[in-house]
Amino acid sequence: MVSFKIDKAKKKLLFRTLKLAVGSSAAIWVAELLHLDYAASAGSIAFLTVVTTKWETLKLSLFRVVTFAISVVLAWLLFHHVGSEWIVYGSYMEPMCLPSHIM
Repeated sequence: MVSFKIDKAKKKLLFRTLKLAVGSSAAIWVAELLHLDYAASAGSIAFLTVVTTKWETLKLSLFRVVTFAISVVLAWLLFHHVGSEWIVYGSYMEPMCLPSHIM
């Protein structure tokens, strides 16, 4: 009889790898159910969002949802009320790049 003994570090790595694969695949599946273009992007975002602990994953996911909502409101306000596209683009990108430096 063959016995496989996996140490704790390898078991943890295997679980994390499985979590990343399942999470990314589920994100792509949901995006396809919603008939979204570029469903694979959802898998990539899910892959990049999963971190080592559940709490960190939850905080990062919530942060991304909040920044998405802010970016949509800011883009709507700027692009509908300012005439020059290059000024709007610069005005939009400054606050959008700021959170990436904070984290």
